[in-house]
Amino acid sequence: MEIPPLRERKEDIPVLGRYFGERYCERLNRPRPALSTCAIERLLHYDWPGNVRELQNFIERVIILKSGRTVTAHDIDRLLQLDGPEPTAQLLLRWLKNSTLKKSCARHAVKSPAPAERPACWA
Repeated sequence: MEIPPLRERKEDIPVLGRYFGERYCERLNRPRPALSTCAIERLLHYDWPGNVRELQNFIERVIILKSGRTVTAHDIDRLLQLDGPEPTAQLLLRWLKNSTLKKSCARHAVKSPAPAERPACWA
């Protein structure tokens, strides 16, 4: 049996969010935070590339960080890292590319560019 990804089942997001919220509030003994209408809209418009597991982990973070308070659209953006620093996977990928580039330059005796000539992502 094949279950479509969460991005194709947007109507399941509020149901799953409530389920995970109740589960983590009980497990962590924390009050349930309220979600603003705009926050719910943000959750519905996010693609959830990590599928249900990403939503589950996200709800747990919300319960821990916003216990008993109202969650706003800004909170959602920040927690999903939509307006902040790059997500961890992107940072790791950039580091690997830079590390590989530097090793390749060293192996082939290519001089590293001067600081003024380095791309912004050069660590």
